[in-house]
Amino acid sequence: MKYLIRRVNFPLEQADINKVCMNQLFPIIACTVFFSSPLLAEPRSSIDGFTEPTFSYTQIGFKTGRVDPKDDFSDFDVRDDTLGAIELSGSYQINQNLFIGGEFNQIHKSERRYEGTFSSGSVFLGLPLDASENVDLIPTLGLGRFEAEACVDRQCLSEDDTAAVFGANLRIFAIPDILELSLGVRDNTLEDSEPYFLVGIAGWLVNHHRVSFDYVDAEGVRAFGLGYMYHW
Repeated sequence: MKYLIRRVNFPLEQADINKVCMNQLFPIIACTVFFSSPLLAEPRSSIDGFTEPTFSYTQIGFKTGRVDPKDDFSDFDVRDDTLGAIELSGSYQINQNLFIGGEFNQIHKSERRYEGTFSSGSVFLGLPLDASENVDLIPTLGLGRFEAEACVDRQCLSEDDTAAVFGANLRIFAIPDILELSLGVRDNTLEDSEPYFLVGIAGWLVNHHRVSFDYVDAEGVRAFGLGYMYHW
């Protein structure tokens, strides 16, 4: 949002819309795409040549959080430059080493002279591999849709695009059935996109319930998310 405010010269031109939305807004959206960690469950079947991963990947859940620009909005006398974020996600394990997932993310900001909504949705495949005892490595590959709309002094611009999304996650059962740690990296094929990094910790409660806290670091922004997931 900060980049939008500082780089747009009014009246808006199509070149401004393309430049700001494609190169500045979408990296902020990407920061909220947490790719929620799937959950423990019994594997459906096996694939020859691969060992059974520690975790399995049938789950449904949500996250809520905030996105913080690393700089402020002082140019527009903003009282609070944080943006609220939500995420809905789910995945289904097709067999031992393959799952399909989907998610929707949105961040929103409304205050004084501007309002912005940034959203994304994606479908993806994951290949969970047993890296070692209690450790899984999960490459992911999918397709994402990105949309952004922002208004400053009632003058609005919007843009949308579709891109491939990809990444990898490392999940570690630090204390089996109780405490999980995770590390990840994500990127997409949007122009000027740069990879962003994720760190997470999660606690397991009564077998089916998982509560997580995640931190995401990307160029220009950071994000924090608190999530709940149910698995079966």
